[in-house]
Amino acid sequence: MCVSRARVPRCGLLNDACGCVQVLHCQEVGTARSRAVKVLRLEGQWSEAARNEAQALATISVHNPDLHQHVRFHEAFQ
Repeated sequence: MCVSRARVPRCGLLNDACGCVQVLHCQEVGTARSRAVKVLRLEGQWSEAARNEAQALATISVHNPDLHQHVRFHEAFQ
């Protein structure tokens, strides 16, 4: 089970112990997406699949106000 280690301030991302990136509910799609891109690149895990997943999940998190749980990116890195 992954446990969150470092939190990126102001909506957006959590980076957990497994190296998975999580997107939290955010007010703007662009903010979540750009933070996802930044973290993925820093972690050296950037890929087309990860980019698409980040964009899709960022959009989901913005358009679903009730989504407060972390959205995990496990699938993008398997």
